[in-house]
Amino acid sequence: MRINLLAVAALVAGILASDSPLVAQIQGVQYTRVLVPVVIGAPTAGALGSMWTTEFVVTNSAPASASVFPLFLGGVMCDACTGPVLSPNSTARPFIQTDVPGNRGTFLYVDRGLVTQVAMSLRVRDLSRALETYGTSIPVVQEDRFVARTLTINDIPATAEFRQTLRIYGLDTANATAVIVRLYGRRPASSDNPFGETVDTLLGERTFVLSTSPSQPTQYPTRPAFLEIGGLDPLGGAQGFSTTRIDVIPASEGKRLWAFVSVTNNTTQHVTALEPVDSR
Repeated sequence: MRINLLAVAALVAGILASDSPLVAQIQGVQYTRVLVPVVIGAPTAGALGSMWTTEFVVTNSAPASASVFPLFLGGVMCDACTGPVLSPNSTARPFIQTDVPGNRGTFLYVDRGLVTQVAMSLRVRDLSRALETYGTSIPVVQEDRFVARTLTINDIPATAEFRQTLRIYGLDTANATAVIVRLYGRRPASSDNPFGETVDTLLGERTFVLSTSPSQPTQYPTRPAFLEIGGLDPLGGAQGFSTTRIDVIPASEGKRLWAFVSVTNNTTQHVTALEPVDSR
């Protein structure tokens, strides 16, 4: 019997896009939470004829099986798993929970004892230009990179050739997480200031609240708190500046955050992912 792989993929994507809990774990194993920031199910149309998708690959280089959940792997949804998921010295391209409107990203849980030997990679690709580029790597982020202090993302272009999207993620998935976002403009280098060292100009300060999913399991939530801001105008605008910086600050003590800015060229649709300067 022939299997329609596209139909299977569409079915699984529909299942994984739901907010029903997909939780499984092995008794006695301690887990590390890992954020996969963007997970596109079916290819999605974008600006100027672009067609976006993501590619997620995970390798277990350990000599022992590694528990990673929730995944769809080997024909079994991981909420039915009763044993290790990834075989030793193996690589898989599993289905994982996909983004839904208003919330991007998913949390996976990796056996803490083997997390340094479980390598995860994420690429975002424009399928309309599949012969021109292999895509752009997006960080897959362990929970120790979420911090309860200022995150700074610098060297963000503000010229008309590019569009920018700020995405902020929080570990607290049940309670409202308020964040302060500051936009700064940077003057370019000049003949009398070759290193371009000037005091950055505050262009705007706004407070936002990340979306949360309080109905999730409390021990193993799979949806991060999330906020997406398209462009620089909602942050105050950057007229007259060619490059900018963004600071993301938790408004409440103890709220741990991570963020990145995607910069997309309006002609080529090439994406660059800008991470916080230091989020450890």
